[in-house]
Amino acid sequence: MMPENSIFREAKLPAPAGRVFLEPAAMLKQIDQVLFYFEKYRGKDPGGVSPGMLSSLDVTLNDVTATLLFCRDILREDMERGRKFRLIDPVFLDKHFRVVRWYPEPGNAGQNGLIRITKYAVFTIPGREKRDRIFRYALYALPDDEKGMSFKEAQKNKDTLCRFKYTRQEVTAGVYDKGGALPLVWLKKDGLEKALMQGTICVRDKRNKRRFFNVSRGNDIPYDPNQKNPDNQERYWYFFEVKEPKGYGLDATSMMTIYPDAALAGDVVNLGLGKIMAIKGRVLRLGILADTGGAFTPGLDRLDYFTGVFDTAKEFWRKAKTIPEFAAVYILIKK
Repeated sequence: MMPENSIFREAKLPAPAGRVFLEPAAMLKQIDQVLFYFEKYRGKDPGGVSPGMLSSLDVTLNDVTATLLFCRDILREDMERGRKFRLIDPVFLDKHFRVVRWYPEPGNAGQNGLIRITKYAVFTIPGREKRDRIFRYALYALPDDEKGMSFKEAQKNKDTLCRFKYTRQEVTAGVYDKGGALPLVWLKKDGLEKALMQGTICVRDKRNKRRFFNVSRGNDIPYDPNQKNPDNQERYWYFFEVKEPKGYGLDATSMMTIYPDAALAGDVVNLGLGKIMAIKGRVLRLGILADTGGAFTPGLDRLDYFTGVFDTAKEFWRKAKTIPEFAAVYILIKK
């Protein structure tokens, strides 16, 4: 890994070619989610609740928290007064925020030092409450032998627990057909692949009722980026039902809700949660680091933009193409 100060450098925020893009309501909700997580898990999750590698530029956790509080307060004030949002004013941003530009590591630089911007979504897929010939792949809850165990307790007992024993291939072949884990919903094969890849899925049943499912814990087998056929990936995730799409958390009970056009997923271990980021494309897009994933272990060359919930891939790609594939990324810290 290259020295931290060559990844993160003091900079000036570029003038946007167009406007600054911000979804105020979504951003405010996302900030509230992150601040709640900071308050509740500050002592329990030092890896996530931290300044990350920005500490090399003397950024502290207090600075990160102060930035979130400042953005929350002015968003609330502007909403209440019905006036133009100050966070979309480049002059205001330049006056009130210290700016740090994030560069990718050597060898992963993509295009001229730009960060790769991928896009993720929650897809709506058909599902059934009972198994049949077409819907024959289950999303499973945590195995029965792990019920009630904290994440730490499970890690201590991993040599004896079902979750760590079985690969994706063994689970889909029917290792739980006679019991051992509760099937939450039944999907087609392509639906299962989307759920395992995206981490959150929206399932629509025969009555057009929508249910959201989110990853809980995995079998601890890492994702193999060199293996392009998903059928050959051995990593497998167990799920739980949620009311809304979820992002980062220590475990299933602590995962924060994420909001489209506000949540960004990235390398939380190295970046630390809660960083307000500006992505430079045709417009300057503001978001907040509130999620992570298997691609970020580590992943200091990329950022994942949460686009929303979609019924079709066409709808997703229509929105995704408005977001750049590579961009300069800036982190805002309140002065």
